[in-house]
Amino acid sequence: MNPMGTGGGAQATDREFINFGIRQGHDIYILTPHEIGKTPVKDFELAILSNCVTFPKNELKKLTDNCRFMIYTHDYYICRFRLYFPSLPKCATCRYMPFWKDIYARSKLNIFMSPLHWETHLGVMPELSKYPHAIVPSAINPKDHQAPMGIDMTPGTVIGVNNLFGFKGRENVLQYAQEHKELQFTLVGGKEKEVELPENCKYVGFKQREDLAKAFAEHEYLIHLPSTPQPFERTPVEFLIANPKGKLIINQLVGARSYAWFGKSTINREEIIRHCEEAPKHFWREVNACLK
Repeated sequence: MNPMGTGGGAQATDREFINFGIRQGHDIYILTPHEIGKTPVKDFELAILSNCVTFPKNELKKLTDNCRFMIYTHDYYICRFRLYFPSLPKCATCRYMPFWKDIYARSKLNIFMSPLHWETHLGVMPELSKYPHAIVPSAINPKDHQAPMGIDMTPGTVIGVNNLFGFKGRENVLQYAQEHKELQFTLVGGKEKEVELPENCKYVGFKQREDLAKAFAEHEYLIHLPSTPQPFERTPVEFLIANPKGKLIINQLVGARSYAWFGKSTINREEIIRHCEEAPKHFWREVNACLK
């Protein structure tokens, strides 16, 4: 998928990185699975592998054999499930692992999205500690997620995004709703199967970004209780931008929460937003070091 078009969080982050790099004077060529193998790469100063799991492995091997490269890791490239990474001991011997061990070992720099993201990879690939790595959060432009002025927040309301996917914590969220009947839940986004919702939950389907920001501002809480370790999770940050008084119901599997600057007992709202806004600057600082 071309990051300059529409897409999910990975595309949004890559788009911020690319635009910042262009403003810094870099010549950037975007390779999608349709172009790889058809475009000479020997003259590239540096290839950045990002959101690359749909690329044919033989073409990735050719590219990395012929070009200096680094990796910005979205999700879990080492797993065939990509988004749903079970993080089990057997993952260390998965048949997908040898290919990616080789790629990570030869990379000039391996970038991960949060301390949790890094530690989860290290748990199944301990040799990663031998190679250069950095941790850079998801890039989020606050201007893209601000809600219109004058929206009233309704106390006792909770909103969740894509919570009806198993790896995003469907069972956790539905159990929480059943245990907190005093709250009203609005569930937005996709779902992988039909489920029976508690009486205090309603499913409203997908919303456009501007409509989602308004919905965030209308709800007192955002809920996000994933069942597997998530690399970062943009949604809690987008909620904090749209709703300056909003509160989070999240667990330890939200990658963003593993940063010291996120805060523990008290959420550091301004610091969280600042670090995500400055992520492109951080990213290109690491890239420029690789180019030296």
